Amino acid sequence: ITSTEDKEQGKEQEYFTYPHDAICAAGVTMNLSTTKAHGQARKHIKKELWYYDTFATVFYPDTFSHPLKRRFISKYYHNEDPNLVRSDDQHGKFTQKDIYEYLKRQGRKSSTGNVRVTSCFGGLAIYRASVYFESKCRYRLEKDHVNLMLEELKHGHDPSAITSAITNVRTNEHTSTHATIMRYASVQEERPCEHVVFHDCLKNHINGFDIAINPNLVSFWKRNS
Repeated sequence: ITSTEDKEQGKEQEYFTYPHDAICAAGVTMNLSTTKAHGQARKHIKKELWYYDTFATVFYPDTFSHPLKRRFISKYYHNEDPNLVRSDDQHGKFTQKDIYEYLKRQGRKSSTGNVRVTSCFGGLAIYRASVYFESKCRYRLEKDHVNLMLEELKHGHDPSAITSAITNVRTNEHTSTHATIMRYASVQEERPCEHVVFHDCLKNHINGFDIAINPNLVSFWKRNS
């Protein structure tokens, strides 16, 4: 819409179509590490911002950032990039600090300043209304689906080979695409993160669904003491 004032001045406004359907914060937490200096004469406390929400984050096109030791299926799957998975050792080769730095670097390279992902949360997610209110998608998997998947996995079945076993399990009309969603499950929760479930459903019901992290939209998480 062009305002009356702009029309009088012969101006026309160009409207920018936002390229993403959803934007997540880069949720961080403060990591405190202690290093000894001068022959242990004194200690130096090093404060670093670490990206915290690996359980909700799947890098584009399909790399789960959660460490292998915390996954229900503790192995890399087809087409996953191991270089973007947090190390099992919290202070290992690729840490949560490295994830945060990676997001900032990728953001600087992007024309929008955002980093496209497949799933995220980070303490804050903003959605296009028409996407968020997609009636077929929910934040959870039905129990019968999860239980069936757990039984299959506990018997050592490859999650990529059990599609036929669940095609008769209806979960909000989002069925066949659930064949491997348990690869995003944690060993502690025995389920995928609710945000991963929701975004997986949106991806399969909304053509071209696009979600990204804004590295400059930072939320801070602190564990309750």
